[in-house]
Amino acid sequence: MAQIDHLGIAVKSLATAKSIYEKLGLTVSPEETVEQEQVRLVMVPVGESRLELLEATSENSTIANLSPNVARVFTTFVSKFQICERRFAAEE
Repeated sequence: MAQIDHLGIAVKSLATAKSIYEKLGLTVSPEETVEQEQVRLVMVPVGESRLELLEATSENSTIANLSPNVARVFTTFVSKFQICERRFAAEE
């Protein structure tokens, strides 16, 4: 069965976004910087999935140059597949 591992959301201010999720009572991970992607991020667990909040650290970052038509929100669905050994065994 497929499930969403995480949903990436580009935000203008990571500090502001973190504050909103913390006020909702959700746990926010410590900030991480991913140099090669030129972003800072945090993860917010929601059920069995996570929200990944991303802030650009450079004008050259992919998320820094999103079209205004997408309201500066960038989402990425990352599917996580669970392998059921019984299903494969039944197909053999």
